[in-house]
Amino acid sequence: MCPTPSPLGQRRAGRLPSAFTLIEAVLAIGVVSFAMLGILGLVPVGLATFRSAMNLTVESAIVQELSGELQRTDFTNLSPMNLRYNEQGIRVPAGDARRESYAVEVTAPRPLDSGNLVAPSAASTMLIKIVNQAEPNATNSYSVVVPRCH
Repeated sequence: MCPTPSPLGQRRAGRLPSAFTLIEAVLAIGVVSFAMLGILGLVPVGLATFRSAMNLTVESAIVQELSGELQRTDFTNLSPMNLRYNEQGIRVPAGDARRESYAVEVTAPRPLDSGNLVAPSAASTMLIKIVNQAEPNATNSYSVVVPRCH
């Protein structure tokens, strides 16, 4: 004969598993919160890096456009220029101050230094200075060698 199970044993066997305790839930939330704070702390760094990369990309496009323009211009017609560009690197007409994001100054041609491989009479250097209106202290300068065509 088999022993008959007691009514107390039947209730325990059919019971649902116990839930998380309050302490376990609080600890889990604390661990997740600590991890999220670390991730959120990286957001400003990522945004600053993204902004810097965008500025560098726009400045590169401006320098590429201007250096191509200087290469195509007759050497005798080169002169200093002050130009304005928007946040996408597109030239803006003078006087449209609300769309200006970059101020660009191109200096007059200067003779090359005597230490270069090219004779000073064969080419000159023009300096392109770009000022970001949002960060006026971050001024970048680029030089372009412009050959004289005979």
